[in-house]
Order: sequence, then structure tokens, then C-alpha cells
Amino acid sequence: MQTVPKLLSLEKFGIQESEWQTEIKRLVASLNDNKLAQEDVVFYLDLRDRVVGKEANRAMKFLFIDEIQDYSPAQIYYLKTLFPSSRFTLLGDLNQAIFKTQEKERTLLEEIKDLFDPEKTEVIRLNKSYRSTEQITNFTKGIIQAKEEIIPFAREGELPELIETENFVEMMENVYEQANKLAKKSNMVAIIGKNQEICEAAYLSLYKKMKVRLVHFEHQKLQEGVMIIPSYLAKGLEFDSVIVLDASKEAYALEEERTLLYTICSRAMHDLVVTSNGSKSPLFSEIPEELYRLENKRHSSRLPR
Repeated sequence: MQTVPKLLSLEKFGIQESEWQTEIKRLVASLNDNKLAQEDVVFYLDLRDRVVGKEANRAMKFLFIDEIQDYSPAQIYYLKTLFPSSRFTLLGDLNQAIFKTQEKERTLLEEIKDLFDPEKTEVIRLNKSYRSTEQITNFTKGIIQAKEEIIPFAREGELPELIETENFVEMMENVYEQANKLAKKSNMVAIIGKNQEICEAAYLSLYKKMKVRLVHFEHQKLQEGVMIIPSYLAKGLEFDSVIVLDASKEAYALEEERTLLYTICSRAMHDLVVTSNGSKSPLFSEIPEELYRLENKRHSSRLPR
């Protein structure tokens, strides 16, 4: 890897040499710790196959891959080498790429199309949303600043609600209030946090006051009632009502977190409440004010002027 910059132009691939050297150091440190990052696994497998050889599966004729937005072009390429005789059907929503770490000049769709014969490739765009009410769909469209038309299903509902609070304790008081209210009309209420840490903190705040379950792992059975679940486990699921835990400017400050926030909010079918410990994330700034209700419960907003 050290000699790669001497063999080809990294700039051709949009990579600075300093970035390449940083990645080498990260990879070496990871290997020394007997660990291999998810994004490095495919390169290890490809290198292993080139050294020891591999037997491709030529009997497999069709390969279907769901959630394609969470795959890298390198992973798709490796699957092509494993199943060289297969026809590929790739399904996904590129707006739900929650594991994306940085913005790219080229979209995943453009990169994947380069891996297949253009004369034998067809792209079918499905732009009608059936999960959520029209109000929730219009709100989530604003999060991702949808350039392509997303057509909401003609099902009316309440406007999404965004609640700003002064601190974590006040935010959880509002989460408790909203969860109780929504549980009276919803079979499944999901309180979705960005990560496991905030979900555990929310559970400790709520479990003595109401019946609530904390979802820890992917195959845990989902039951009716109120649950607390991290974003990476809520992906691909849908709930009657969703309460977003702390969508503040501190929690969601980065542009690359836009698709994660979109994915969380779009889990809601009928009701969506977004809570914020402090000011709301700037990722909401492009959403027209008429598409949601903003309730500011911060102390500063009640001080006399």
C-alpha cells in the first residue's frame, strides 16, 4: 500500500496522498489490534482470493440484494466475482444510507452502474411513498432536500411536531408526556435515538414511570407498546408513532448525518414527534415552517425582554 502512490495517480480517484497515508496508519493499527474494520473486509477477502485462489459459483443465476445503500461499490464488485454468471437485482433507498461517513462527488448509483454493462442495465425509480402520511412525507423530504420528486400517498394526518427544551431532563419529561399520549392511539410507539448510549440514558429516565422496553439487538422480537431503539436497529422498520430522541444541533451537526436523520423520521407511519435538547439541528433549516409545528420550551424563550 505504501508504494501505490508511486504506481498510479491518487488524484485521479479524488484521494490526496496525505489521506492515503492516514488510512494506511489506521489499517496497520487495526491489524496490530487483531481487528478489521467493516470497510476493509472486502479488500482482505479479495487479496486472500488472489493469493490462495477461489472457486466462483457459476451455478447461481440470480442474485437479489436489498438495502443496497449500505453496500460499497467494492463490495458489489466482490460479489460479482463470486457469482460471475448471475443477474443482479439491487434494491434500496439511497436517502437511507445511514453508514455513509462523507459526502462524495459521485452517487452510489453512478458508481455501481460502472460495474455493469450499460447495455444490459436498467434503472427503475420508484418515487411514491406509501408508509407515512402526506404530512410526514413532506417533512422528511425537506430533511434530505429531495431533488427528485417524492410523491406522498394521499393519507392525511397531523403535522410533525418539533419540541425544543432547555436540557436533557426537560426533554425526557416531554418524551414521557408524548409517549403516553401516543400510546393511547398507537399499537407501536418507537422512541428512536441516534446511538445505544442515548437510548440507555432515556430508558433509565423512563422505566420507573411507564412500561417501556429497550431494544438491544437486531433479532429481538418487537412487541406492541412503547419501545426505545437505536437508529441502526430501527432501519428498515416502521412504527405507528415515532419520537426522535434529541435531534439538536449538537447531536446532528454534520451534513453526512442528513440521511440518518431522514431515515429515523421516515420510520413513522401516523405520528412524528421530534425532541431536541437545545436548539434543533441545522439539518431542519430547509424545511418550510408550515410543514411542522415548532414548540419552544427552552427557559430562554420565556425570559422577559
